[in-house]
Amino acid sequence: MRKLRALNIIAFLGASLLSVSCSAETACEKEVFVCYTKEPTPLAVKLCEDYKGYYLEQFIVGDEQIDLSQQPIQFLKTSYHRSMVDEHSVAFQVQGTSITVSDYHSEELGEITDELSVTLIKNDKKQYFECGGESLSLLPSLDNSSS
Repeated sequence: MRKLRALNIIAFLGASLLSVSCSAETACEKEVFVCYTKEPTPLAVKLCEDYKGYYLEQFIVGDEQIDLSQQPIQFLKTSYHRSMVDEHSVAFQVQGTSITVSDYHSEELGEITDELSVTLIKNDKKQYFECGGESLSLLPSLDNSSS
């Protein structure tokens, strides 16, 4: 009887932890652009969309984390196309930092290149980051316009 009660408690706690972690992860209704990298400086950027529009859910550069409070952001989305090359970028500003996130795809010279990147400009200092393997982009699906 004690073993059964202990198993029920463990199962309940496990389910509770699972529901808490799932609800924490569902804060972002739709991830539009996610970038993680460790070089040259650790970077984490997550651009999300919900019924109110677009917002920056996560923005961490090195030891600096900006409190974003899910405020909607205004951005400009542009696209560049030529034979075998597509690039989609979204540019916006957050607390004095100009941020451009890009999705680049090329099939030139028989090589396929897919690259996600983030460019930051703050106090006239420009930093460029190539995103790592866990990154994702839905930038091509956005309309070319301001939001």
